[in-house]
Amino acid sequence: MDPFYASLLNIRNHDCKDEITKIVKELTDKVRGKDCDLTGMCKYFASVIESELKKRHITTYYIDLNDLLGVDHVILIAEYNNNGIKRMLIDPTFCQFERQDNRHLLYLKEWPSDKIKDKGIVNSLLKMGCVDIDNDGFNNYISGFSNEEFDIDLDRFLIKTRTKGISKR
Repeated sequence: MDPFYASLLNIRNHDCKDEITKIVKELTDKVRGKDCDLTGMCKYFASVIESELKKRHITTYYIDLNDLLGVDHVILIAEYNNNGIKRMLIDPTFCQFERQDNRHLLYLKEWPSDKIKDKGIVNSLLKMGCVDIDNDGFNNYISGFSNEEFDIDLDRFLIKTRTKGISKR
């Protein structure tokens, strides 16, 4: 079914993973280079990155975690084709959810960076601002922001998002 969905969703036929990663890194480095705190800037980064990805015809989903979890945070999911549809979760401001001595949590009971079981996801988000994900990775990520464990079918969620325009801009 992947080729069918790719044709319906107009996903490019070549692997643009490196292009996505480069865009996220360049835009994030511009702000980090100015010693700017990324806390609370998720909507800004999501909008700027989404715009750049769409200029390159990369299918992108804008997901407001407030709609899913009641958490004021925005992420993107970009799709690319590499022998089937692959997805990348983009969250360059995830560092605000990493435990630090001089910070205290607001509205969350635990630090998402501590709660996310797959530390590869945490490390990639902290280092690069993005990470390849599948159903398990997506559920692991969003469960880090909640007291619940999630089991969302990412394919269905994104198709629903795309067709209803709930979180896609």
